[in-house]
Amino acid sequence: MSTEGLAYASGEPIEFMAGDDYQYVRVAQHVFNTPLLVMPDVAETIGAYVRSRMEGVRPEANRFAGRPVIDPNTGAYRGYRREGPVGIISITGELVNRGAWLGASSGLTSYEGILQQVRAAASDGDVETILLDINSPGGEAFGMSDTSRGIREVAGGKKIVAVINSIGASAAYGLATSSNEIVVTESGIAGSIGVVMVHFDQSERAAKAGVKATVITNSDGLDKARGHPFAP
Repeated sequence: MSTEGLAYASGEPIEFMAGDDYQYVRVAQHVFNTPLLVMPDVAETIGAYVRSRMEGVRPEANRFAGRPVIDPNTGAYRGYRREGPVGIISITGELVNRGAWLGASSGLTSYEGILQQVRAAASDGDVETILLDINSPGGEAFGMSDTSRGIREVAGGKKIVAVINSIGASAAYGLATSSNEIVVTESGIAGSIGVVMVHFDQSERAAKAGVKATVITNSDGLDKARGHPFAP
C-alpha cells in the first residue's frame, strides 16, 4: 500500500462528501493498515481509488456521453447518466446479488443496485430509452434471473437496449436478455451460457473398500440426489 494511503489511515485530516460517499469509510477499514494478499500494483490501485472516493472524486464508469443525473431535492446522484432521451446505466465488473451500495465505478455491481438504477431512470420523464452499458464477465447466479425479469418490469414499458462492450458473459448476458435489443461491439464477447459440473465417480473405490452407499431423499425418484459421487 502506498505511503500516501497509510498516512491518511493514520489520521491525516480529510474532507468528506455528504451522502453515499460515507460508505467508503467502511471500505477503507478493509484496505488501509490491513494485511492484503494482492500484488503491489493492485494494492496501489485500490488504495488510490478508495481515497479518491472519500475525497469526493467520482470516477466515470463508462465511455458513453452523458451527464450524471442529480436529484434536485436531495442533491444525490440517482445512479444513471443521461444523454438526450437516453438514460445510461453501467454494469461493469463482477456481479453480486446483494449490496446496493456497490456500483459500477467500484468494479463490482449488485443486482439490487441495478434494479434501483433502472427504476430511477424509468421514472425520469425525459428518458425514453434505457441503455445498459455492459462490460462484465458475469457473477453470482443467485438473483440473476429475478433481476433480469425485474429490469423489464420496472422499466415500465420504456425501450431497453443492452450494449456489450467489450464482454457480456454468463450472468451479465442473462441481464442483457431483459432488453429489447442487444448490441455487441465488433470485438466484443457475448454469451458463454451454460453450467459446468464435475462429477467424481467413487462407486468402484467404495466397492473395493466394502462400502455401499444408500442415497435417501424425501421425494420420489433420485432426481434430487442426481450427481452424488457413489454412482456412475
